Amino acid sequence: CYQLAERERLAGRQAPAWRDSADAALQSLLSEGTADRFAAHANELLIRLALSGEAAAAPALLERVDLLLSNAAEEAGLDDLRLWAAVARKQLAAPADSVAARQIVLALQRVAAGENPDYHNQALWELADWQVKQMNSEAARKTLELLRQSPRHDVAQARGQLLLARSLRRQAEYDAALAELAALQERFFYCAYADSARQERLNVLIAAGRWQEALRAMEETR
Repeated sequence: CYQLAERERLAGRQAPAWRDSADAALQSLLSEGTADRFAAHANELLIRLALSGEAAAAPALLERVDLLLSNAAEEAGLDDLRLWAAVARKQLAAPADSVAARQIVLALQRVAAGENPDYHNQALWELADWQVKQMNSEAARKTLELLRQSPRHDVAQARGQLLLARSLRRQAEYDAALAELAALQERFFYCAYADSARQERLNVLIAAGRWQEALRAMEETR
């Protein structure tokens, strides 16, 4: 039932009946007092089912994920759940919650340092985004440099390069910002981030007082 529900979800179709059947089957398995290793796997599947139907981060679901991860601290196959938990905690944490802040950083650093390339860039992006929001610009810049160097060219890397360029502009490092934006446009010419890079280039030129170039850039963006 779980596999069928997942197949429907990945195909983009809603499958509440299959999800409910899978949930009931897994709950029944747990209630029968099955062996620990099967119980742990059943609990993981239940959480994944809940995540597939959850539109936003919820404290109760985060608590369940935290408990699962605490009982499987060395399990590398749970990096997607570690990433989800960190992102959820970013959304739910109070501004002055230093404990949550440390949990977020440690979780994202662990996922970024892991062996699964599917989550490496996303973890670095989320970490840099958090560091920017925490006003830790030096740490954010180092994280974004690591993201820029990643051999995997994906949306997270494009977002990271754009964020790095904006950070460089705010620090009045205009030439470095322009170089970053040029690299972004060349690497991601086929997607919307190239348009965002053109707009940010205009912002950099205006901030630098390079008015003639800014006027030409405005003509190009029309």
